[in-house]
Amino acid sequence: MVGQRTARLRRLALAMVCLCAVLCWPHPGAAVTDIALVQLIATGQLDAARAAFEARGPTETDWLFFEGRVAKARGDFSAAAHLFREVLRRTPTYIAARRELAHTLLLAGEYRASAHHFQALLRSDPDVRHHDGYQQFLNKIDQLRPFSVSGTFAIISSSNVNRGSSQDVFRPGIPDLPPLTITSGADAATGIALGLSVRRLWAMGNGARWALHGGLVMRDFPGRSNDTRSVSARISYGQNRPDLRWSLGPSARLRWSDTDSESLVLGIDAGVERRLGPDRSLFISGSLRHTDVDAGNTTDGYQVQAAGGINTAAFGGVLSIGLRASLDRPQTAHFQYDGLSGFAQISQAWSGGFSGALGLEIGGRSYRENFPLASEERQDRFAHVSVSVRHAALRIGRFSPALDCTFGRTASNIAFYDYDLAECSISFSIAF
Repeated sequence: MVGQRTARLRRLALAMVCLCAVLCWPHPGAAVTDIALVQLIATGQLDAARAAFEARGPTETDWLFFEGRVAKARGDFSAAAHLFREVLRRTPTYIAARRELAHTLLLAGEYRASAHHFQALLRSDPDVRHHDGYQQFLNKIDQLRPFSVSGTFAIISSSNVNRGSSQDVFRPGIPDLPPLTITSGADAATGIALGLSVRRLWAMGNGARWALHGGLVMRDFPGRSNDTRSVSARISYGQNRPDLRWSLGPSARLRWSDTDSESLVLGIDAGVERRLGPDRSLFISGSLRHTDVDAGNTTDGYQVQAAGGINTAAFGGVLSIGLRASLDRPQTAHFQYDGLSGFAQISQAWSGGFSGALGLEIGGRSYRENFPLASEERQDRFAHVSVSVRHAALRIGRFSPALDCTFGRTASNIAFYDYDLAECSISFSIAF
């Protein structure tokens, strides 16, 4: 039995190597195809391989890529991954190095990291001939790693953790009613967050699968009034193909705080992404949720959200642009609103191994009834900027750090809801 299992693993590894060789097309100006070069390296004909590679006029970075292939063929996956990462550190757009790194990590059993790079290739590689292969590898990773657990520790610093008003006075719209002092001002605080997430996949063939996601998040700040706990679960059915990805399923989240506020959100989420060309895709997503707050709370109600847009290659990265529409229908009439916003995000990798994303969302919310003590309906206008930065090779022990920040301004004609926000978190994640 053990011998049969070992033989199957060897056949699987050989099939993956062959498929990767097919994926790695010639470098521009190459005199010998990459498939032939890989075969020379795999059979130990290193002098012939070096001579053939030398004829291409390689740069120093190209030679690092070549030596990475040699280390990979010898089974030294750690050295190979280090060399491929060095190539990407010097030239983040070196597609062939990212292909080899993704495949090397797969052979080394580092499934999460391998999936990250194959997914990046699906987004950034303009040559659609490779996409079928990338998706095959991702589907294989799902089969090899159907269950995963990850943990996160974060330090959060916020200028307005409670989203309190930046105004001091509310001026009613009712004649002869004096101005009211606003006591719910911005509460600046630094706290911590702990998170645990689990994922279980059931592959069904042809890219179809069931997926179960669960999570627990705890946020703690001084004074305890802003502490929260939440438990969430989501199950979905979908399909991942190179030209089409979609999923559909229900979700649930229970959230409570130290101020005895508790809410249960039940919903259903759907999303689809369709490739339109070699470097462009269309995405649409939507959700329907019902929120049930503490008994007797009149903010219970339904929320509907839909978003759509385009992902396209731009500026050496991936640019996402689109529109988001939302409707909130709680029981309290003056909290009911219709919202619309436009968003854009650019994700990119830079020299030195850094990668990150910069996002912007601008929009507004129009409320349906006059606000109490005011003679007008509430109108909000908002703008949010998000920034995230990571380093591909940086590790603190087994932990991978990341920096995420959000800066925002919400302008409202109702002073209670006029506020500014600057919030950053440094997080450390680990996969088990």
